[in-house]
Amino acid sequence: MRDLAPVHRDLVFVGGGHSHALALRMMAMKPVDGLRLTLVSPSSHTPYSGMLPGLVAGHYSFEQTHIDLERLCRWAGVRFIAAEVTALNPVSRSLTLAGRPALAYDLVSIDIGSQPELDSVPGAREYAVPVKPVAELWQRWQAMYELISARAERGSYRVSVVGGGAGGVEIAMAMSRRLGGRAAIDLWCASPRILEAYNPRARDRVMAALARQNISVHTHSRVSAVKADCLELDGGEQARYDDLFWCTGAAPAPWIAGSGLPVDERGFLAVRETLQSTADERVFGAGDIATQVNNPRPKSGVYAVRQAPVLAHNLRAAALGRPLKEHTPQQRFLSLISLGEKRAVADRGPFSADGHWVWRWKDHIDTTFMQRFSRLPTSMPVGHWGRLPELANQPDQDACGGCGAKVGADVLREALADLADAYPEHCVGTGDDAVLVPVQGAVVQSLDVLREIVADPWLMGRIAANHALSDLYACGARPVSALAAITLPFAAGRILL
Repeated sequence: MRDLAPVHRDLVFVGGGHSHALALRMMAMKPVDGLRLTLVSPSSHTPYSGMLPGLVAGHYSFEQTHIDLERLCRWAGVRFIAAEVTALNPVSRSLTLAGRPALAYDLVSIDIGSQPELDSVPGAREYAVPVKPVAELWQRWQAMYELISARAERGSYRVSVVGGGAGGVEIAMAMSRRLGGRAAIDLWCASPRILEAYNPRARDRVMAALARQNISVHTHSRVSAVKADCLELDGGEQARYDDLFWCTGAAPAPWIAGSGLPVDERGFLAVRETLQSTADERVFGAGDIATQVNNPRPKSGVYAVRQAPVLAHNLRAAALGRPLKEHTPQQRFLSLISLGEKRAVADRGPFSADGHWVWRWKDHIDTTFMQRFSRLPTSMPVGHWGRLPELANQPDQDACGGCGAKVGADVLREALADLADAYPEHCVGTGDDAVLVPVQGAVVQSLDVLREIVADPWLMGRIAANHALSDLYACGARPVSALAAITLPFAAGRILL
């Protein structure tokens, strides 16, 4: 069992991307005493991008292709907060969350990935289905698949995929394989050829696979506008579609640039080789959302995976005041492109190959990666791998403070003052130990004691309040006051829930 140390600082992970999933696993195996870890993600499951085409093609299940972030956090002793970050304030060191209170941090790491660029083409955001976030893509794809499968007529339904990069090519062939000829598929590419960055032999192999699956490839075809049922191309030509999927170049979440931190020319967070913001050493970035300004690379999950060990080391080192490492991304990497069937193409420099054996190679790489999260170690490390400097001269505190233990008067007074500012109509004349409850007539009182069932304190508070209120409503009573007794972890006075 790990030593219990008072919480003195907060490290918040924003997003459940590949770098963060691996870094959380690494930091759980080498914990830092006094440092609380929190993961904020709008979804409890994050997809592994390398297996997304296989999911669409029907080769894998949802569970095989997604990391269960909530399970990972429970195993790692990390708080999981299901919320979307909408803003970052580096001055106050706080994150704005959609529909709930802000979250403070001492260190923050951002790995939220990217999204297809929709706003440069009129109508794309309104009518197209972006490949990210994957949850929306998966829901739309399932609905479309059921609709097409129920149709008696084959081939009249048209599916358009916009984007001639690896993502668009793989999605088009995955859909073709799953639909089995029940729909016509068009792949639209603005460039003279698909897979511009790949070597010619690998490109030819992919083109041959597209032809075998009767996927119509349209190069030199830039989409200038999207209507409800057709694409408008440069030159005025129109192309009908029934469903449209968008797989163009990556774009960042707008709140990254809105934070005031330096970004590159496209709005991605600018970071150094240490993966820290070029202007704020408390802010780290990894994966697609960040650009190493001295070593920029294409947006690819391969780079995110390679960043994880350096990110985990540097987050731990930043908390402990130790030297940080630099990450130098590789110049090129092995690219394995799924061909819909259980075949794949390999591309690296001048080398290329294709066949079923390449798919089995890719499958082995992907499933081995995912097993890091589906087969978590059953035993956790004992002790810690470093203590925050402020804990160096503090004696260990007993796990129990006694039946009369409570929050110090100054801390309690500050918390009550903050509540009174935020909710003046609900906070009436509070004293240190008592409060006047304005009621007339008979009083109905309900008492509930709940253990923590989720690590998110805001959500746990809502669950507890609704649980208690239901007793009053069942009695036909009207709530007029509330009393909360909360067991808090040992922490410095400045630490917030």
